[in-house]
Amino acid sequence: MPQQIINLEGIDHPQASPMACKIGPLLCSGAIYGRDPESGQLPEGAEAQARNTFANMKRVLAAAGMSVDDVAKITIYIADDAHRDAAIAEWARTFPDPNRRPARRTLVSAIHAGIVQVEIIAYKA
Repeated sequence: MPQQIINLEGIDHPQASPMACKIGPLLCSGAIYGRDPESGQLPEGAEAQARNTFANMKRVLAAAGMSVDDVAKITIYIADDAHRDAAIAEWARTFPDPNRRPARRTLVSAIHAGIVQVEIIAYKA
């Protein structure tokens, strides 16, 4: 199966690293964060960055022919524990059905861009 690289203009990585890679039914992402795809800027505040981060995650999934229903695992990275509530609130809006949520891990980390990032593993048979 050929490898499909996912890069999206306006939210792609500044280095030569792809945003995500899909091989067959499996998609793995690198860091997806809250940069606005129109302006290329990070909005102020955890809520706005979390909202953009999850919207960008949906853009990556759509580019791979997938949706949030195909996400099996999500790791949420936050720059400070003070941002946890904003990130988890956006996660709950994105995955509203408690019986259809992916496995989740939330970590405080010195992240490179912004204050909220996600990485995902998705599978679509």
